[in-house]
Amino acid sequence: MEEIRKGQKGEQIARRWIEKHLKMKVLETNFRSPFGEVDLIGWDNGSFVFVEVKTRFSAFCGLPEEAVDDRKKRRIRRVAEFYLMQKGCNPDEVSIRFDVVAVQVGKGKPEVVYYKEAF
Repeated sequence: MEEIRKGQKGEQIARRWIEKHLKMKVLETNFRSPFGEVDLIGWDNGSFVFVEVKTRFSAFCGLPEEAVDDRKKRRIRRVAEFYLMQKGCNPDEVSIRFDVVAVQVGKGKPEVVYYKEAF
């Protein structure tokens, strides 16, 4: 399975999990900006939530959440600011949260670990 399709599978799993378990409304998927992309944007209890999804199909490359490094975090923050300004919101005047979803897909049911306020 090519990398893009693997990532999309993980994002689909994460979205269903978020909607079912957290009851969060997903506003956008794969939002692209000049600064990069964010996998999911949600609305939860008065906050915009920017969610990075990391998927692994084996433990060979480490845990999925370990792939969210400082560079990735900075990029997501810039995308979030762009998104909010595009929607007419001042990023300094709205509640924002950055979450990470780690999806481990193997044999059997996928394992989902959700990190609220990850950074």
